[in-house]
Amino acid sequence: MKQKKSYKSIRPDAIVKEYRLTIIVLWILHVLTVPLAIFFLWRGFSGQTSPVNGVMSAFVACFANYLIYVVRIYKLNQLNSILTMDCDPVKYEKVFRKIRGGLWKNPVYTLNIARARYYQGDWQGAMSELKAMAKPREKSILTFQYYNLMVSCLEQEGNFDRIVEIREKVKKLLSTLKEKSNLAANGRQLLTIIDGVLTVHRQNITRAKEIYEELYENASFTLSRLTALWKLAQLDHLTGANRSAADHCEYIIDAGGTTFFVKEAESLLPQCRRPVQVEETSCDESLEDESDGTE
Repeated sequence: MKQKKSYKSIRPDAIVKEYRLTIIVLWILHVLTVPLAIFFLWRGFSGQTSPVNGVMSAFVACFANYLIYVVRIYKLNQLNSILTMDCDPVKYEKVFRKIRGGLWKNPVYTLNIARARYYQGDWQGAMSELKAMAKPREKSILTFQYYNLMVSCLEQEGNFDRIVEIREKVKKLLSTLKEKSNLAANGRQLLTIIDGVLTVHRQNITRAKEIYEELYENASFTLSRLTALWKLAQLDHLTGANRSAADHCEYIIDAGGTTFFVKEAESLLPQCRRPVQVEETSCDESLEDESDGTE
């Protein structure tokens, strides 16, 4: 679903208050649809209305129950835009730490806090949150998100053997899913991400650039584009394509919000520009030498 609402100008406390109020109302409606459906069925089969009308009314109540569930998911996805579109893991963490308080113990809140820690550059904090939450069920929508973040943390720790193990788990899980399902599509994208990590580790630079260019082209959110661009900036700098690397860094600095990509890009950018300055200096010196020789 496309997220149109922006939380950039809204304080975390206000975001949490609005979200909790909305979810409470939705849960009340969610619960009420069940006895309502039973009531309609009873009316239909007790003679107060026709059985057909009773069944149809009960069906409408059940469908309303499903729509309420969809709205709940949509509301949560709206909050995700704080990270995926605004690239603000600092605010994202504040929001979900407040939401997770009290009886609000949904595992997705912990996963989102872990994501916030990672994108602030705290891999150990992210890993601690992941270890604290219950591992999602194999065919849960959270499974590939969980493994994706785990791989990112393990890459920072240099634990590539574990990443290979996760790749095998993802492949095995993919074989049990319907090929055209959204969950399978997410799994295939995760495999591409893992392959990118492993090809960089194995110094297969050409293949790594192909993978991250593909990820950039297929990115749906600003954050995923930034992630791919940061990898491309590093690879371009490594291969001497400093002008391209500098362009990537400038984009990251402009659009990166409070992610750790910004500091990393600010550190890399001067290194991308330095060779150009050295080359210009050497050219100036050679011209001076020629001028001296002419005189």
